[in-house]
Amino acid sequence: MKKLKVIYVGRLSEFKGFHNLIKVMNDLSNEKIEFVKIGKGKLEKNIPNNKNIKYIGAVDYEKIFEYYKDANVLILPSYSETFSYVILEAMACGLVVLTSDLATLRVLVTPKRNGYLFRPGDTEKIKEFILYLKNNLEEVSRISKNNLIDANRFINDKIIPKYETLYKSLLI
Repeated sequence: MKKLKVIYVGRLSEFKGFHNLIKVMNDLSNEKIEFVKIGKGKLEKNIPNNKNIKYIGAVDYEKIFEYYKDANVLILPSYSETFSYVILEAMACGLVVLTSDLATLRVLVTPKRNGYLFRPGDTEKIKEFILYLKNNLEEVSRISKNNLIDANRFINDKIIPKYETLYKSLLI
């Protein structure tokens, strides 16, 4: 791997923290890091014109995995999230996950095992994590292997029986 490739998938809005990611991309514009942005939204006009930034726009769901498989890191800097399928998709493709430290996302991300958490809006911490991964590619490889294993915890065959048991216990 010659270059770290960081992918963002989602709405290009402040609610999703995309304005923070724009700042990070600007601040890291001289680094050998490629940023891939997938999605649409009102902030797309603010995406910097930089050779290290690739803006794809909206993508059919069937094609999204092609982009995941070409990346190393998923970033999700949201201010609020429910259960994130984007994180699960990225984990299933072996990506390192960088995401906001939200209660709903801590279920998926265990710091240093399959990704890293940062306070919403903390652009300095986001940059610190990205530069750390850029300079420690063995860490990217280690976490990638963990995520290929960890994504299996959320396969329907494993998760549905847990919900059924929970629902049955509530009915009694």
